[in-house]
Amino acid sequence: MGKKNDNSKRKKRKLFKKGLFKGILKGARKKKEETASEEIVRKTIVTPRGEEPQEKQTTLESHLDEKLPIITQEDSSSVLDEVEPIEIDASAEPYEAATEKPIPQNPTREEDDDLLEDLSSELESEAEPLIEKALEVEDASQNLPNFDSSSKKGSYKHVVKPYTDSISVKTDSTQMSWAEVRAKQKENNLRESDQDKIVDWHRRYAESNPGNYAIVDKKSCTLTVYSADGSKLETLEIALGSQEGDAVTKSYKDKENPDNRPTTGAGVYTIKSQGINDKADTEEYGDNIFLLEDERGIEQATALHQIPNSSPDRHSKMYDGDLENNRFSHGCVNFMPEDFDKMEALMGLGGKVYILPEDSNNYFVEKNGQMNLTQHDYTGDVLTTPKSDKIKPIEIDGNYLNRSKIAKAYASELARQKETVIKMLGIDNDTYNDIAKMSIGILYQESEVGRSGKYKLKETFQWLVNLVKAITGRDSVNSRGLTQLKTEAYNDEVKGMLDKLGVTPDNLTDPAKAAPATMLILGYMYKNELPALKEHMEENGLKATDALLYLYQGKRSEITNETATPDKNLYIQNVTSFANNFTLKQME
Repeated sequence: MGKKNDNSKRKKRKLFKKGLFKGILKGARKKKEETASEEIVRKTIVTPRGEEPQEKQTTLESHLDEKLPIITQEDSSSVLDEVEPIEIDASAEPYEAATEKPIPQNPTREEDDDLLEDLSSELESEAEPLIEKALEVEDASQNLPNFDSSSKKGSYKHVVKPYTDSISVKTDSTQMSWAEVRAKQKENNLRESDQDKIVDWHRRYAESNPGNYAIVDKKSCTLTVYSADGSKLETLEIALGSQEGDAVTKSYKDKENPDNRPTTGAGVYTIKSQGINDKADTEEYGDNIFLLEDERGIEQATALHQIPNSSPDRHSKMYDGDLENNRFSHGCVNFMPEDFDKMEALMGLGGKVYILPEDSNNYFVEKNGQMNLTQHDYTGDVLTTPKSDKIKPIEIDGNYLNRSKIAKAYASELARQKETVIKMLGIDNDTYNDIAKMSIGILYQESEVGRSGKYKLKETFQWLVNLVKAITGRDSVNSRGLTQLKTEAYNDEVKGMLDKLGVTPDNLTDPAKAAPATMLILGYMYKNELPALKEHMEENGLKATDALLYLYQGKRSEITNETATPDKNLYIQNVTSFANNFTLKQME
């Protein structure tokens, strides 16, 4: 008897699903044909509590009954009684986008998930699994990672199971995984010594920088020549500009000239030529002089040369154990004649010379695959490294790319459109590479690479989403596509860039459009919003990438209120977990 009853219930349940799904599809087709439905939505007004209705009040249930003849089977009535009716809180305040930031945030999941929760109380137990199954399409992603969606009813966050597949990575001295590069950069940039950073960088990139190089340390009044592998070849005592500081050297023969600035300018230089054409100067230095150009290819007043022949008294100040009297030049680096010969034997034209800063405002940092002189507070009088215009290609690898056509196409577009997005936003290689992997994590988290039932429900029944928003008083645009963007909510500048990429809300299901659009939004937030939040991020110990994901979720207030806890934020943990299963390689 028990089995018979169970079979009867299963039969009724099956009939219910069949009728429900047919009804929804029928309603969807009918909706597209009936332009008059817009008038229905317009007249649908939720009356606030305690007020008289101005027009006919329509609930979601009555509208569905009117527009969607879902159940046609006689046996389905008992099952319908088990379906919990939807409840609408008419007093709920509508979502209000923040207005103080450069672009509206991208509350990609939070608000629309709330909307789906409203729908799910009516449909979740029966309709949603059926819709997900019916809308499932054949693709190459049948063996994608196993998403555990068994979280409690009404929650659309995913508890992620760690991936177990190994990922093969090819690396060499000029092709390193981005994770390795960034880990090394972080390690280097935390070091106290600029000299250590430079030596370590040359050691790692010895193959592409095979020559010897020199480092001038103004604090110890020494020049040290290194081989490409980091070996010290020679350390020599030197004399420097009489005025301390890192500003560009401005030295003139007229010592009383107010524009004279006898500082030895910090920076990265290249030996351009040896010897000079001026007869008087030739008498002073002979050929014992190297002229230098900066990173912009401009010859500078700073030079490496022997102590002038007309100043033999300076010789006595060298190697006397007193570094203070080594500050006597007009800004150039001076050597004893025999020491210049030693340096000349190890260095030649094209050799790199790094002059370290002595002001704590200036420092070397590894960025965009190079050593850069930069400043905490920009002053404009120091030869800081110019922004690199060279855009370095990338490759994204990972076993899961071979299991999903969408993921593979998305990663391919991230690599192909790097130059386009960088030029649009004016960001650098490092920024793009950092957020590219993050965007893959977002792709998995937001739509399970296009396989999520909720994602397909929203994309297929946009009219239903709009209807529920109208009924519940929400006036925000819908999040769309593989990474759930609200492109229609952004400012005119962003919309203009999206137009150039050919992006519309309706084509964000295409990875060729979703990938550059996601990078554009992330890059714009990184460049325009994060700087204003720097103080809050520092107070909260928040990394830039984590702060960016808070903005992407539409949770800027957690940054400004300094309540952000990325280690407890499931969204951020999931995105990071997904992203770490892919390898980004930058080619030199």
